[in-house]
Amino acid sequence: MGKNGGEAIAELLSNYGVKCVFGVPGGQTLSFYDAIQRLDPKIKHVLVRDEKSGPFMAIGYSKVTFRPGLCDGTAGPGAANMLPSVIEAFSSSTPIIVLTSNIVTKWMGWGASQELDHFALFDSFVKASLRPKNTHEIPNVIRSAFRLATSGRPGPVHVDLPQDILEGEESEKNPFDLSVENAYSHYPSYRPRPDPNQVLEILELIEKSSNPILFVGGGAMMSQASSEVQKLAELIGAPVVTTLTAKGIIPENHPLCLGCVGRQGHRPSANRALGEADLVIALGTKFAQVSTNNWTLIDEMKTRLVHVDIDPSELSKIYKEQVSIFADVKATLEELIQAIVSRSRKQASTRSDWMKRIERLQKEWASLFDKLSSDSSEPIKAAFVLKAIQKALLGKSVLVSSGSFSGAFAGCFYNVTGSGNISRFIQARGMAGTEPALPIAIGAALGVEDQSKVFAVTGDGGFGYHVAELETAKRVGISLPIVVMNNNSLAWMKLLQEEKFGSRFISSGYLPSLSYAKAAEVFGCKGIRIERASELAHAIADAVKSDEVTVLEVMTDPKDCSSTHMAGDMLAKEEGSSAY
Repeated sequence: MGKNGGEAIAELLSNYGVKCVFGVPGGQTLSFYDAIQRLDPKIKHVLVRDEKSGPFMAIGYSKVTFRPGLCDGTAGPGAANMLPSVIEAFSSSTPIIVLTSNIVTKWMGWGASQELDHFALFDSFVKASLRPKNTHEIPNVIRSAFRLATSGRPGPVHVDLPQDILEGEESEKNPFDLSVENAYSHYPSYRPRPDPNQVLEILELIEKSSNPILFVGGGAMMSQASSEVQKLAELIGAPVVTTLTAKGIIPENHPLCLGCVGRQGHRPSANRALGEADLVIALGTKFAQVSTNNWTLIDEMKTRLVHVDIDPSELSKIYKEQVSIFADVKATLEELIQAIVSRSRKQASTRSDWMKRIERLQKEWASLFDKLSSDSSEPIKAAFVLKAIQKALLGKSVLVSSGSFSGAFAGCFYNVTGSGNISRFIQARGMAGTEPALPIAIGAALGVEDQSKVFAVTGDGGFGYHVAELETAKRVGISLPIVVMNNNSLAWMKLLQEEKFGSRFISSGYLPSLSYAKAAEVFGCKGIRIERASELAHAIADAVKSDEVTVLEVMTDPKDCSSTHMAGDMLAKEEGSSAY
């Protein structure tokens, strides 16, 4: 008897080095599940409690391993429930491979139970949807999925597997080809290099510039260009501002790092420096709404722009650029650094006025940071919580935050000080929806290989989306501290309602005063409720040292919704301007 389709997939995934698959079984997928159990116990299948958690965990896994994340779901409602998290992967350019099972091929179009057009469902949100025409085609389809997910701009690929094709067997005359293409087991799998003439154009712009700045996005993080970004900044005397997805690409305690830019999680000094630059070198960014503060931070009339991106559709899409380079960020910076070292006459030492300005902005922010994050008054302030987390974590830690107010505070008040190319700060910025900090953190914790500590921070509203995954975290045996900032409200919506319509709150003002610490205990985890600032540091330190899943429910000030804006207002006042 030959191998069936499920066995072929299991062996192919093993050959690609896959360690985890996240998903929920269905009747159509059982041959695949059976094959994982029998053929390769090195592959860990993680049962999730909600199908949409599977792709989220695959995202977290991919972010820390630089390998495609794998997830699976069953036909119809299972596949449909995966869609929100697949959209996040698509919007954040994260390579995951989404396996869906389907009904028997000959039944398609007959209205069979759970029948759904999976291609119509996924096509707009994946790089490709693939389906083998027969069992023998399975290996080619899986190889194509890895190739597509990791090459060019990374992203999700959907593979649809009808039950009869999964359960079909290879023939003696035509056995499966289970070879793999190792180059596509990780990303970036291929690095297009820049045109040498364009590198010289950048060099000339740098030499003419007095106030250059590096605007670094998530594409640079995916390119693993950490050391090159820092080297370039130091060579030419350019401060570094980042989007939230590139946070930590160089240590945020580096004298040239100004932190996140934009309107969420930003540091006002970063916004100001970007506005004062005469040359912006943008690396792997799509100039999105959040990172540009509604596209207001860059003045095309006075600023020259260089843009490097692996996706040509992003070049010159928003701004008029003097140099647009369709290439890998790391490869481009390697070429540029070599050219600067051998030819450039204008390096960091010649930009003393700009360096003094950056130093002043750094000091101003440090003063404001200390003032806001040292406020130990009660109810507990969010910035105070982030400072306590900072003190407890080591440089190798990975912080996973939500996209809500807790995420804004994390972007602003948490410093990523570790070095290297691993993502030390993860926030679902692709769609910024359904607050998936918990499932992403679970995937990251299962993926880290350098003994990094994964830590999650979320709000009470966001935590409710995926609270059942606490059982998953407990079952798979990971160590995971989780801070839930509980202000008993959907604080962001509450703030917006108050600003626009006064104190009339519908479905946002107050959530029931649930105990998330007790909920953690129900799922077999440790839960601690913290109401006093004096209790915070010790509790976080203990959670970091623990081998358990620990939920720290921190009762935070419901009025503490705009400290990042407060910081901007304070800095603008000192600068004599209302803009920040």
